[in-house]
Formats: sequence, structure tokens, C-alpha cells
Amino acid sequence: MSAFMKGLAALALWSAAMALALLRNGTVEWFLFTVFSCLFGWGLLIHTLALRSIRVERRLERDRIHAGDRFVVTMTVTIRSWIPLLWIMITDRIDDVRPRSSDGDDGEDIPRFAAEHTRLFMPGFRQQFTYAYRIGGLERGRYPFAPLEVKTGDLFGWFTKKKSAAAHESFLIYPARIPWTHWLTGYTVPSLTAEHSMQRLGVDSPSLGSDIREYVHGDPWKRIHWKSSAKQGRWQLRLPDQEGKAYTCFVFDAASGHHPRFEMAVAWTVARLEQLLTEGTEISFVGHQADGRRTHWMKDYLHEDMMRYFAELQPEGQASLLTAVRHTAMREPRETTFIIVSERLDRETAEISQWLTSRGFQLEWVWIMAQDILSQDEQEWMDRVQRVGGLVYRIEPRRVRLPAHQGGAEDVSA
Repeated sequence: MSAFMKGLAALALWSAAMALALLRNGTVEWFLFTVFSCLFGWGLLIHTLALRSIRVERRLERDRIHAGDRFVVTMTVTIRSWIPLLWIMITDRIDDVRPRSSDGDDGEDIPRFAAEHTRLFMPGFRQQFTYAYRIGGLERGRYPFAPLEVKTGDLFGWFTKKKSAAAHESFLIYPARIPWTHWLTGYTVPSLTAEHSMQRLGVDSPSLGSDIREYVHGDPWKRIHWKSSAKQGRWQLRLPDQEGKAYTCFVFDAASGHHPRFEMAVAWTVARLEQLLTEGTEISFVGHQADGRRTHWMKDYLHEDMMRYFAELQPEGQASLLTAVRHTAMREPRETTFIIVSERLDRETAEISQWLTSRGFQLEWVWIMAQDILSQDEQEWMDRVQRVGGLVYRIEPRRVRLPAHQGGAEDVSA
């Protein structure tokens, strides 16, 4: 029943009580009329003077939360009211607006419920409330807070008032932390030896080779090849011959994704990147998506922008991976190690492997498998990749233990 209809019903009851009291003029009738008058008057005061304004402040217990982690949200709610309140009920919700699976009809972001917490107070004249609640492990993604809902009313709940406070905050759940080596099946992870090493991005070298690539932000100006830059119309850089730090081109195939395989790929990629950066490897990371390539340069550590990228990354639909790899390889030095993470193992995989190895590149193909057993076709494609010198690492579903989505909220206030 709407508030307007409740008001009409209350007015009708009050009028009936008054008519009965005037008609019968008895003690009981006037007592009932007095009770109805008090309730009706208090209801009017609630609707006009209670919950004039609401202000909320939320604080998370730590800055970086990974998938599966439990964490605490501390709430400070300030309510302005011109009358004392018998009770208030504060409800805080967290929506999940990540895209649904690719099987959806429209593919639009549909708000979904992730967690809800309700707390009851008996405030009287008190206007500020501080409490905390704990949220169960959530999946990777961005979670916005829904508008805070505050409700109050009379002693019997006949007259109530509800008001919301707009929420503009959101938080990220980063990919789960996993032991990346435990997921691989079939091969030992090779180290990037000095034979495959290249010196790049700000490392001086007394000997410059003949390889040329485009300039990227962070390269030393002393390596600019002026003649090639003049011919191409954009800055060109001469690469050193001398061996230096290991260099890897990491390609993440986000153009096709099926949950939970896509989550496996994201978690493994983040863990592998962190391990490579810890070893001093310099990385160009290419996010392959249907709407194009996203290239990021990484050195020393996985910075916050990249962590946000992985937290919000979603599959983007089918696209040609071979074309993206070719365009990427054109600007990479020879003998670069390519690490490609994909759910594919097909003819295109064999073509990519043939094309890269024939041009002196090293290839590690990380295949996110749909099932634990290889089909005859998959075995054939894997053999073809290995024959041309590529390495195939398999991530089988049985070896993967991603944190389960729990959700929900529990009160932890003292």
C-alpha cells in the first residue's frame, strides 16, 4: 500500500473514531478517539519533521582487496531530525553491475545484488551512528554501493517514513592471488636465459645494433636513430646488441572468454606478471580485445593502473589473434619471448606459432583448457606448435582452485 493510501486509511479511521465518540459520547469511545488522534498526529510529525537529511561515510579496512578476501566496512551515518525517533532501520546494499555471461541476450550491464546489511537502532535524540559489518568473499570486479536506505516510524509501524542517501562510492575486487606454477601441466617453466635477453628502456649500452623499432615513452633520447625517424615521420629507436635485462611481450587474449575460464586466465596472468617483474624482466603487455589492442609497458612492479585494468577486465568478443600478434611483433626486437594466454588451441594457434618462431621469436602458449582431457584435434594442434619450437603450458580445470564467491554481510560492531 502506498503512503498516500495509508494516509487516506488513517484519516478515515480517525474520522470514524471521532464520529463514534460524538454519537455515543461514552468514555471508551472518547478514549479510542484520543488514541487514534495521538497516533495520527505522531504520524504527521514523522512525515514532516523526521529524516530531514542523511549523510553517510563508508570506510574499507584496507585499500586492496582480492577475490575471496573477507573485509570490513565501517559506516558513519548522520541523520538530521527535528523530533526524537523511536527506532530507525539502516540498510546498506552493494550492487554488482559486472556484465552477465556472454550467453545473455542483450549483453547490457544489469544491476545485481551482491550484499545487504541492515541494522536497527533506538536513537531517541541521537543523530550519529557508527557501526561495522563484514562482507564475505566477492568475485573480481567493481562493486558500487547502492543508495543508503533509512526507515523510521511509530511504535506499531503503522506510520513509517523512508528516505535514501545517494551513494557515489565504489570499490574494486582485484584478481585472486594464486600459486601460478601449480596450475601448469605438462611442461617445466623455462627461465629467460641470457640468450634471449635484451637491454631496453633506459639502460645504457656502448654497442648499438641494427634493429630499429618505434620510440615509446621512457626510452633514452641518445638511442634515437635520426635518419630512420626522418624517413618514417615518427621517432625510431636503435636497439642495443649487448645483452641486458630479460624482455618479454605478454599477450592476453581477452577477445573470447567463458566464466570461469576467463577468471582463471586473469588470475594466472597477474601472478605470472608479478613473478617476471620481480626477476627484473621488462614487459610490454598487450590486451587483445575485439575493439583493438591495448599496450602497456611495465618495469620493476605491477603498478596500480594495471591492477585496476585487471580488476575490471571483461571478455570483449571474437577477434583475430594472429593479426594482433603480427602487428605487435613488428615493433618488438628479435628474440623477444612472447607469452600468450588464451582459451584457444586451434589452427590459428599453429599459424601464430609458425609465424613467430620463423622470425626468431620465442613462444610460450598458455592454454586455458575447457576440460581436463585433450581431444584428438587439440592434441594435433599442440603437436604442431611444439614441432615448430613453441612451448604449450596447459591449465586444466581440475588443478585450479579459485576462491568461491560467498557474498552476504554480517554485523561485527562491538
